[in-house]
Amino acid sequence: MVYMVTKLQFDTLGLKEEDFAIFEALENTSLSVSDIARAIKIPRTSLVRPLKRLHNRKIIRKYTLGRKVMWKAIPELELLEKIHSLFPQSLDTVHKDNKTVVLNSQQDLVTTYEQMLKLPTKYPIYAIQSNESMASMIKHYPSKKLEALNTGIKNKRLIVHAILEEDVVERFGGLVEKHSHSKPAIYKSVHGRSAITRYVPKKTFTSPAEI
Repeated sequence: MVYMVTKLQFDTLGLKEEDFAIFEALENTSLSVSDIARAIKIPRTSLVRPLKRLHNRKIIRKYTLGRKVMWKAIPELELLEKIHSLFPQSLDTVHKDNKTVVLNSQQDLVTTYEQMLKLPTKYPIYAIQSNESMASMIKHYPSKKLEALNTGIKNKRLIVHAILEEDVVERFGGLVEKHSHSKPAIYKSVHGRSAITRYVPKKTFTSPAEI
């Protein structure tokens, strides 16, 4: 199974660029402070604050190996769950500047999609969508609305980097039939969208929210 924590998702934790660099260096290995400094090419003394910050947030762990103090990142799936749990139970703009828009949706998922359609052409979108979020959207909105939203995303060539549960395709097809949507029309609207997808085990996300 492949997981991927993106810089944009990491930003939702309110951490800094050097924090993300440290996390990346520690994802698949344990390193000493000197090793980290060499890996990310910054002075050893500059690591004191970011290491403390990441350790206090429980994003990296510290242990001793002989006389050495070693550091290691928490598993990516654990960090994704931490990010996912941050968001409130209503539609909310968490962070917005001239480069980044981060949205959390709960009940009104279509509003979030409509906001996405206002973004510039080829704008990258980073999303975590639970199966519950997908099921809610298919249940509550008519086929024509869903088709128009997906077609709009495709026509604007928005690039969706998504983290989904591994049984999403099977669930999607079943839900489309269950709620009497036109399967060919829905599939046609989705087909051809630009997407980079990573999958996590089913039932990873319990929230009906989409980030």
